[in-house]
Amino acid sequence: MKHTLRRLCAGLVVIGAVGMLAAVAAAASPTITFVSPPSPAEGATLTTSSADFDFTYDRQVKATRSLTCVLAGPTPSSGPCDTPVAAGQPTSSSGASYSGLANSDYTLTVTLRLTDGGTATAVRNFSVNPSTCVAGSEDFSGFAEFDQPATFAGGTIDITFWGTLGGILVQGSTWPGGTFAAGTRVFTHGIDELSRPGSTSPSPSAACSSTPRRFSPGRSH
Repeated sequence: MKHTLRRLCAGLVVIGAVGMLAAVAAAASPTITFVSPPSPAEGATLTTSSADFDFTYDRQVKATRSLTCVLAGPTPSSGPCDTPVAAGQPTSSSGASYSGLANSDYTLTVTLRLTDGGTATAVRNFSVNPSTCVAGSEDFSGFAEFDQPATFAGGTIDITFWGTLGGILVQGSTWPGGTFAAGTRVFTHGIDELSRPGSTSPSPSAACSSTPRRFSPGRSH
């Protein structure tokens, strides 16, 4: 009888120990969840050169040892994510923002480490390709002559201006030759590109993508 009781007690101890280990393992396995929007959906293609991410994880802020965000791609970044804040019990929220992203594929990896030793990782893949503008569809009428804007209502200008006459020129004023209707605002790389090897004439062109395009006021061209 005593042997039977000892075996039963030993079995209960083993079961209890296994249960405790399972509970500890479960407690050390937090979950990170991306919040969309603003986070891009998995595999999404962004039409701007910036990306914003929000995410939550099921632990309190005080249980957070570190939270890092690593962006892999042609415009990489690595460092702490935004400072986590409480988002209800026992949830915390954080995020990360990136700008000036070159066109290509990216992967954001979020890594969480807890004070109790638990860890979690979440990954979000996305692409950047702002090449969505159509020739003549953008309105530059709000810019003054000689302006060299970096952004406009339709997106981001991703070209380099060549010389002082790069930017907004006006047909009949600083853009001669009758190429467009009088008063048309021509967004150009610049007259000085004549000096570049292989260039034979200035280019009345602009880009809100990698492809040169022409634009005029009032979306009329």
